[in-house]
Amino acid sequence: MIVITGTPGTGKTTIAKELGKTLNKPVFSEIDLISGKKIGEKNKDNEFEVELESLEKEINRLSEDCIVEGHMLCEIKTPASIVIVLRCDPKKLEKRLLKRHYKTRKVNENICCELIDYCLQKAEEHYPHVISVNASGSPEETLSKTINAVKGKFTGDLVDWSSQIAEFSKKQTPK
Repeated sequence: MIVITGTPGTGKTTIAKELGKTLNKPVFSEIDLISGKKIGEKNKDNEFEVELESLEKEINRLSEDCIVEGHMLCEIKTPASIVIVLRCDPKKLEKRLLKRHYKTRKVNENICCELIDYCLQKAEEHYPHVISVNASGSPEETLSKTINAVKGKFTGDLVDWSSQIAEFSKKQTPK
């Protein structure tokens, strides 16, 4: 099993679908599993609230010869042979999330998660083989890195957005 995770807006769905085509593997989305198996409910903000144990059980029932993508996968343990954590420059991520019409609060939460390496740190807690891929470039570039990571030809990008934390904090401080 190949897991692709990362902050919302980093390109997980796009890369997983293309990787599935390239490697001829089925692709599963955590959102499809959540809604299809009815293991989560949408709250008043139209966001899924999910019991992570239930999600973990559903994913662990899947074939080991597949690709699973979703931002909550960094929070659980699956039989993944490799976990790809997609990363994205917070400024670019903000544009992507605003284009999706995310509320300001949700945009800021996700940028904060990206700035502090949340998904990467969580993935490293749960999995032995985690590779960070900078997805700030084109989908083709990200897919190429991801394919090479799966094949053992790419050990990952060193991603550090910490220089942007002060700038992000200033934007959050009420005037």
